[in-house]
Amino acid sequence: MSLDRFDTASPFGESSLNTGKFEQFMDRHQKGVAVLAVVAVLGAASFLIYRSLENNKEITAGEALVKAEKIADFQAVIKESPDTTAAGSAMMLLADQQWTEGNPDDSVKTLKDFLSSHPDHPAKPTAKASLASKLVSQGKSDEAKKLLEELVADPSARYIAPYALISLGDISKVANDLDQAQSYYERARNEYPSSSFFSTANDRISSLKAKPPVEIDAPPAPDPTLPTPGNPTSSPFLQPSTNPPAGMFPTEGDVPADPTPEDLLPTTPEPPTAPELPVEPTPAMPGNEGNPPSGS
Repeated sequence: MSLDRFDTASPFGESSLNTGKFEQFMDRHQKGVAVLAVVAVLGAASFLIYRSLENNKEITAGEALVKAEKIADFQAVIKESPDTTAAGSAMMLLADQQWTEGNPDDSVKTLKDFLSSHPDHPAKPTAKASLASKLVSQGKSDEAKKLLEELVADPSARYIAPYALISLGDISKVANDLDQAQSYYERARNEYPSSSFFSTANDRISSLKAKPPVEIDAPPAPDPTLPTPGNPTSSPFLQPSTNPPAGMFPTEGDVPADPTPEDLLPTTPEPPTAPELPVEPTPAMPGNEGNPPSGS
């Protein structure tokens, strides 16, 4: 057996007299390895510079957002720093400002653009809830319902899920699907008992169980010719256009004439007329009882 087989092997723990594989590789590719090392260093430095620039962009955009007050200010942040988190926040604030100033269609479009251009923005669930609320106000309940259901199913949106469930219940209530509405309200109450929407969910459930008031017919209108209770001015006698009954007030012919001065002087009463005395009969003379008195 030839001993050449054993010339290439070395006992464990002993150094071989031949040059190692790694050393041979380094000898053959020393220049290439050096170039790769330089490239790696430059790449790491470039990444750090990029991250630093990105951080500076975020800081600059954030400072501009803090100062923004008008629609033009928000639009400037979005245009100058489109890929920053601050730009996404500016889009949400812009949508609210557009809605407040009476531009609902522009507001809805801005929120939709935000959701498509900033899918990883931390305020994405809030933007969905805001968009759903605005769509409901525009009568687009089906589109709003889809967004609200996505919020309920999203684990990262758990903090706003009770609001989404209550909104879904409200949509069902308007559609007169009271059983479905109660189901949504009960989920909001039972699945999120520590939520700030707990009492709201209870109020919604109570409103479903409340009976509507009984409608009654309105009383007939009062006769306009009769006075109404507690309103003395409604008497026909107090209305200027109403003629009073005949004889109730004196007329011009019934008013006495003004008194004259003579009427105002006291008058002396005339003495009463003395009553006539009875005439006594003349006594008859003796012997002349049958003769009438003389001179008669």
